Amino acid sequence: PGIAKNPVSVIADFWNEAYVLGQLHHPNVVAFYGVVPDGPDGTLATVTEYMVNGSLKQVLQKKDSKREMLIFQGIARETCLTFHFISSCRTIDRRKRLLIIMDAAFGMEYLHGKNIIHFDFKCENLLVNMKDPQRPICKVLHSHALTFLLVNVTLAHS
Repeated sequence: PGIAKNPVSVIADFWNEAYVLGQLHHPNVVAFYGVVPDGPDGTLATVTEYMVNGSLKQVLQKKDSKREMLIFQGIARETCLTFHFISSCRTIDRRKRLLIIMDAAFGMEYLHGKNIIHFDFKCENLLVNMKDPQRPICKVLHSHALTFLLVNVTLAHS
């Protein structure tokens, strides 16, 4: 079992994450609009951009419940992001799959360029809009579990 965090620390972490998210502006990162009270007990909720089809996982499950799934495995190495996926997903044509993958890669590249690492990169955190039959849109979503970390790295040259 993990060590319980101090409630003051959790609140500070939440506001720090909200501040960082408010600084992010990219077409392939879900827009963060702010924080609102969420109930009488003082809890807070984030307000983000709405993506009509929900997560990529939801879209894939609706299109083809158990037969074929597009699997993304993001491997971050410095500024390079490589995707491996199973090309047997015939419910989303090859061109659209590539557009979705490119959008996700551009979003992750932007985050990495801001020294932010997303620790929960998976289909549930890629939101999509599939309404335009020619051009699906995919955006990287933050989660409320502090999935972002600002990284300050000093490289020593020998």
